[in-house]
Amino acid sequence: FEYTSTDTPDFVEVATGSK
Repeated sequence: FEYTSTDTPDFVEVATGSK
């Protein structure tokens, strides 16, 4: 997934490893 941490829930950031 390609999402921005400012526009998506925290769980997405964890799933993508962007956190």
